[in-house]
Order: sequence, then structure tokens, then C-alpha cells
Amino acid sequence: SNSLLFSKTKSTEGSSNYFHSAWSVSIADKHYVQVKLPVSTKTFRFTYTNRSNNGNAALAWFNLYTGTNENNLQLYKRFAWDEDGLPSGAAGVYVSPDVSIDNAANTLRFECESNWTGGSFFVWSEFSLFILSE
Repeated sequence: SNSLLFSKTKSTEGSSNYFHSAWSVSIADKHYVQVKLPVSTKTFRFTYTNRSNNGNAALAWFNLYTGTNENNLQLYKRFAWDEDGLPSGAAGVYVSPDVSIDNAANTLRFECESNWTGGSFFVWSEFSLFILSE
């Protein structure tokens, strides 16, 4: 299987490395990470790791959208902490089940509904995507 690994980003907060969506300013839209794949896929798996120092902005509810481009996204699933076992703590790891979609997609959007503290922003220290079938 093919794997895409999104490497850690350098933080402005000391030596910690992680991605953090905007938390200190208000934005009109929901916070998200969008992935444009080099190939279309019908089956994939993803993993993410919360930042190591705390789980304050860990995802509690998020939506996964799939499509052929950013203007043609369909909701695949709403992931929930209780139903899907999303991790709340520092360095918590989530491994998705295999995601199978009817129409091949090359654009994926992970959109935050709420983090564990009720905010609209989120943090990942690592994210991986595994393409299981094209």
C-alpha cells in the first residue's frame, strides 16, 4: 500500500512540533485540513496523533468529506469521540478503520466540529494517510 506522511510542522511555542489551526482569531468557516492526493482512491486509512504536551485541542467530533475536487465534496462520515474512540489526551493516537467510498476521490477534507474543550480549533502532531486501493 502507498503511504503519505505529513511531517511535523515547527511550532512557535518552544521546541514542540505540531499543526494547530487558528485559535487566537475568529474565522467564519470551520477549521479543516484538506489533502489533495496524487491519485484517486476508493479505499484508504488514516491516523493522527494529538500533540504531546496536552489534549486540549484534540478532535472530539469531526467530519470527513471526500470528492474529486474542493468544490465537489460529499460528507463521508461524522466521527465522534464516543462512537469512534477518538483520543482526548496528550499524544493520543487515532487509527481509522478502512474507509471505502463508492466514487474514487483525490480530495479529502478533515473538518473540526468541536475539540474536547468545546473549541472550534484543533491540533495534530502527526497525520498519516494510507492509500489501500486506487
